[in-house]
Amino acid sequence: MKLKPVIEKLNNTRDKALELIGKTIGLASDAGAIIQQARADGQDIVAICEEAGITEEVGKRYEKVAAAQHKLANGDADPGLMRQTYLRIGFLPDPITMSEPSEPKHFLFPIMQARQWLASRGVKFISQDKGLRAQFLAEAEPIVKTYNELKDSA
Repeated sequence: MKLKPVIEKLNNTRDKALELIGKTIGLASDAGAIIQQARADGQDIVAICEEAGITEEVGKRYEKVAAAQHKLANGDADPGLMRQTYLRIGFLPDPITMSEPSEPKHFLFPIMQARQWLASRGVKFISQDKGLRAQFLAEAEPIVKTYNELKDSA
């Protein structure tokens, strides 16, 4: 297999894809402009979106594409805006709906973090600053009190 014909096909396909992406962005912008006008006219956006077969959230995304259309058309779009536009028109998967939620942290996690922080910085760090020392003592006092109560009741 020769490289040159593959590169020529690649370039042609990329050019066609860019043209289709531009058309898709334009249509999303047109849809967003229609929704914006309907919103300005006080129409029921949920009903309009349902009739078109989209959710209200998708409609809001199209409105954002319409709002950015001027920058997109003039080539003033930075990579962040292009990424947002691709997300809004559905070319990229939505990271919020695609991500896995992390495991909930143990309720003692903040205390564990404080312990690690103290182990790495030490008492010397806290005692050097009178304000930090006073704040630390005020924050630690209820924890120490609860600790002593639990220890004594055992």
